[in-house]
Amino acid sequence: MEYKVQCPFCREKFGITIHLEDGADQEFIWDCDVCCHPIDIHAIWNESHHKFSLRVGRGAGYDEMPI
Repeated sequence: MEYKVQCPFCREKFGITIHLEDGADQEFIWDCDVCCHPIDIHAIWNESHHKFSLRVGRGAGYDEMPI
């Protein structure tokens, strides 16, 4: 299923695909498609609505490096 996610760093929205075959309770890190910061995503399957509920937060471990 396709879901829209808003990056907690740059506030831009982009789409991700989550598959129920990968489990009803999933946690993963996704790099923002716009600013590349790591985003923590926790997806929990909601059986009554037949879709995932998402929690999105700032990922840990990002080291800003000057260019």
